[in-house]
Amino acid sequence: MQSVFSYHYRWDDERASLWDRGGSWSAFQARAGELALETEWILLTDISDFYPRIYHHRLKYGLVRALPNDDLAARIDKLLSRFSAKGVSYGLPVGGPAARLLSELVLHPVDQLLATKRITFCRYADDYRLFATSEEEANRLLLFLSEVLFRNEGLLLSKSKTRILTRSEYLDTAELHDAVPAESEEEEETRAFLKLRIHFDPYSPTAEEDYEQLRDELQRFDIAAMLGRELRKPRVQPNLTRRLIQALAHVDAERRSGALESLIENLGVLYPLFAHVAILLRDEIPKLTESARDPLLARLRMLVRQRSHLVMIPSNLSYCIRVLAEDLSLEADREINGVFAESTSPLIRRDCILAMARKGADSWVADRWNYFSTANEWERRALIIASFLLDEPGRHWRSQVKSTWTPFQLLLSEWAGEKKSAASWRCPL
Repeated sequence: MQSVFSYHYRWDDERASLWDRGGSWSAFQARAGELALETEWILLTDISDFYPRIYHHRLKYGLVRALPNDDLAARIDKLLSRFSAKGVSYGLPVGGPAARLLSELVLHPVDQLLATKRITFCRYADDYRLFATSEEEANRLLLFLSEVLFRNEGLLLSKSKTRILTRSEYLDTAELHDAVPAESEEEEETRAFLKLRIHFDPYSPTAEEDYEQLRDELQRFDIAAMLGRELRKPRVQPNLTRRLIQALAHVDAERRSGALESLIENLGVLYPLFAHVAILLRDEIPKLTESARDPLLARLRMLVRQRSHLVMIPSNLSYCIRVLAEDLSLEADREINGVFAESTSPLIRRDCILAMARKGADSWVADRWNYFSTANEWERRALIIASFLLDEPGRHWRSQVKSTWTPFQLLLSEWAGEKKSAASWRCPL
């Protein structure tokens, strides 16, 4: 019984491919659907910050066991140390065939332990599905998996992506649930859409071809119409709606513009998915025409001005500030300034400073320099970065206060200075 479906090495001369094509995301989905029909409860989870958190010494141990040539394992370990910060012995570069293959070495012992314990599971990369006969057993499996990953590999499960579902709940939200007949054409379309893996890896050696294939697959669906159907419901289906929002980035500009307007007008219904909407808006607003962009930004400014419950959760407010950083209007300056004045959160105040710098609000940033000595540490770091956006005034300010900076602040200034030399650099946010 196959349990692992990701990145198994099998060179194919004819296709010039590294991977076993049987270990696909679709095969993982299909197997998970089959196992769900045989059990009562399903645990869905994945590993938090997987690639950046892989410990090199554990990886080296796996390489030594897998390779007859110890020197080769040492050379790989030495190469990996070049990609990490000085003194840090963990992390793999995100993307690329080598990192994917090496990451499988880390999780192989965990797979073996799960199989030895007769735990029914399947895995794709760092995505796990574990199957249980009761909710209590599913919670025990969650505890066991989290302890094994942390104790043996130094890895943590993602809290936000961990769920325990009944079989019916899983089949309602799973990407593949063909075992249950569709009751309408709309449901059949929804199921076909959920089978797609809307993922694009810009680091892939076939990135251009992959993107064209993804776009061609998405053109089979009327994403805007499907999203409209969900928004008319009293309660959206989170998994489907999240994927529809993700897919909007790949549809044509005209339909994308109309769909963005629908999203912003239905934020009340989309409240649990506010972060996903905000991320899409932040990326897409610079691409819109002025007539399409202005109403969206006006709506967001109004939510902030009215202190709507939609944006008062700190994480939602932070995402909203990131969108308003793309709004060059004076009204946006006023709303961000109001949030900065009222907020007691160091991170929100930091985001406000970076947003104003990104918008080019020179006078506001220069005024905040006067309060550097009383600012919290996060604000100070943001002000140092922002100073590189003001060229000569920024250089003059840094020369006056640099003697009071901590070693980390000096390092941050050096980093920002190097980044500023690139013509395409923008204030990070």
